[in-house]
Amino acid sequence: MKAGGVAIFEVPFKAYPVPDINWKHNGASLPKQKRIQQETVIGITSLRLRECELADAGEYTLTIANDHGELSTTYTLTVLDKPQPPQNLAARDVTEESCVLTWEPPTDDGGSPVKGYIVEKREASRRSWQKVETTRDTKVKVNDLMEGQGYYFQVRAENEHGLSEPVQISQAITPASQYSK
Repeated sequence: MKAGGVAIFEVPFKAYPVPDINWKHNGASLPKQKRIQQETVIGITSLRLRECELADAGEYTLTIANDHGELSTTYTLTVLDKPQPPQNLAARDVTEESCVLTWEPPTDDGGSPVKGYIVEKREASRRSWQKVETTRDTKVKVNDLMEGQGYYFQVRAENEHGLSEPVQISQAITPASQYSK
């Protein structure tokens, strides 16, 4: 299921007396949201999730119970989307002309493996971002920086469904010589 789509579970049943119907998501009660609708009519129960998002992925368990017994069945929903942003972006080993950026993979890959990361920089005095590199690693050395010029950096994760939102360095990194002249 692609994020933003509609997932529908329809389950026919035969039971007398009329049973109690209970749907759960990952073992918990379904959240009360307008986009999640549960409906039961004679002989069929359905669960409709509109505008599916990553948090909707997981196991949906239906329990049908009356005085004669109980039956449960579980369905798995996979939601595919762009990944979450990478985590913990940091700059280290700053010199007068370079720095090393490191980060961790996203906490959620969107249901599809991360193919790579897009690293971008911008001078503190400018508004536009420049692509530095596309890499599969979670570490990159950024060269050709100007000493004394402040830079911001951001990294996006990419999978087959698109690009994540960026994770950004919160303060400008200013390349400088470690020794005073």
